[in-house]
Amino acid sequence: MSDWQPGDLALCIDGSDHPNLGASPVKSGSIHTVEGVIETRSGIGLFLVGVSVPSITGACRASRFVKITPGTEIKGREVEKHRPVKVDA
Repeated sequence: MSDWQPGDLALCIDGSDHPNLGASPVKSGSIHTVEGVIETRSGIGLFLVGVSVPSITGACRASRFVKITPGTEIKGREVEKHRPVKVDA
């Protein structure tokens, strides 16, 4: 049984392309809200808000994500580095 629930936040840690399905619909470092969860023989799948997946189930493999708690500071290479941009007022 999965500990994933609708409403959980999921951080993508593996946005690599799938050899059979082509380009991944999510990028490493992106954060998504879980809309639903499915358990299959091959593992747990996550339905993500606003993400369409070209697979039989239409779900992303949960093994490509880690559950995060709102307000948690995320460190590591999964998070894209952002450079500050100077803005004229």
